[in-house]
Order: sequence, then C-alpha cells, then structure tokens
Amino acid sequence: MEITQFTATLFYSDSPKVTTQALIEAWGLEGYTCELSEEFDPRLDFFRGFRGGTFVHLQKPSPIQIDELPDHYPENAQTDIDFDKTYLINPRAALEGFQGSLFQSELLFRVVKDEDQPRVAHNEWAAVLLGIFQVCPINAVWAHQTGVLIGREDLAEYTSYANTQSEEGGQFAPSLAFGVFCIRDGNLIKAWSTGLEHFSHQNLYVENSLITPQEACQIVFNVGYSITANWRFEVGQTAEAGGFFCKIQAAELFDEAVLQFVPV
Repeated sequence: MEITQFTATLFYSDSPKVTTQALIEAWGLEGYTCELSEEFDPRLDFFRGFRGGTFVHLQKPSPIQIDELPDHYPENAQTDIDFDKTYLINPRAALEGFQGSLFQSELLFRVVKDEDQPRVAHNEWAAVLLGIFQVCPINAVWAHQTGVLIGREDLAEYTSYANTQSEEGGQFAPSLAFGVFCIRDGNLIKAWSTGLEHFSHQNLYVENSLITPQEACQIVFNVGYSITANWRFEVGQTAEAGGFFCKIQAAELFDEAVLQFVPV
C-alpha cells in the first residue's frame, strides 16, 4: 500500500490560541470524524491522529525559525502579472504574509495513494487546510511539495472552492495542486511548474523573450491543469496552450528533465 504524503509550514502573526477540540469541530462540520492517536501530546500538538481516512499531524506553533526565503523568492514575486485576472497564487501577497509572521508550525498529511485518481489526495489536502484556516489566523502557508508560498486570501479562496460540493464530491483546486513560478532573467521570461510528478508527469518549462510573464504562466498553468485531468504530453508533439501553439521539446531545469513548451 503506497502513501501520499504532503507537508507544509504554516505562518502566523501571533501564536494561535486554538484548541484541539475547535479543530476537531471544524473538520466535523466538513463531515469528518476525528480520532486522536496514542502519540498525541497536548503540549506539542494541536492535532495528531486520524481525520476520516487521512492522518494529520499539526504541531503547536513556535517562534519562527526560517531565516531564508524559500527558493525563487522574492524573484517569483517581482514579475508584472495581474494576478486578479488569473488562477495563479499571488506570490507578492504570500511573501508579505510570510515576512509579517512571527510564529510557525509544521503540518504533515498522509493518505492512501490512489493511482487512478491522484486528484483525491489533493482534495483531501485542501479540506485539511480549510479546517485549520477556519480556526487559526494563518498569514501564509509554505507547501513543501510544490515549493509555493500561499497567502491568506488565496488560501481562503481556493480551500473554500475545493470544498464546494459537486456531483463527484469536493471540487479540484489546481492552484493548490501544482505550482507555477515565473522570473525575469535579462530579456527572457522563464516560467515553470512544480509538483506535476504527483500526477506521474514531467514538469513544464517556458523560456521566451517575446511573450509577457502572464502569457508564459498561462501556458504552464493551462498545460498543468490538463495533466491533472490525465492528459499526457511528449517531446515532438505540438499543443495549444494559453492562446499559443507550442512545440514540445526536451530540456533540463534545476537538474530535472522537463518538457519545454516553445511558442511558435
């Protein structure tokens, strides 16, 4: 039996005065029954145990210990993108929330891996975050599986959306499932994805001097979303993404083999 595991660091302005019972009640309103594990320590943990079919461990906060920014910040927050017109996480707001925080706590999440429906784990992850967000004044979340900082407003919007019920259950929020980064390198715009390996696919890369940061990110996001819906892309193909026809070629980024989408 394979396990999907996600981890994150949560950041706060002040140490939250939340109780374990309040957290259990928040998840209960989402329809989940919670059971504390024998290892639960009320001196160290907000929660440690089972929430429905998932295992969750949320530590109590401590003074912030991270003295360096996550990789690709602040560069990822310095491109001229109107995030209100996209489904992208706003890195500027997230960075402000992170830099305004004084406390942090660690979150661990595990669920049995579903090879046929990898979105299920991400839906459960979003539901876990929503319950915590409803009782804890979170400034930002650093999702380690994607490397993305998520600010308070985006966390509220996308966890709420993910827990809006549809015929299939919770909605899938791609903005929380994989990351999109964008930086300016001289006259080049570089955009790439993170986290698509959780959908058994290579990550994506765009490098171009003739398109805007927003257009580059739109290519990456649109293709990434298709991948989460079980589309597959290969070297040598052409594909339409973000309003551009792109050739797909092999590339390497940060010592990882990726698919580069080249607008033509």
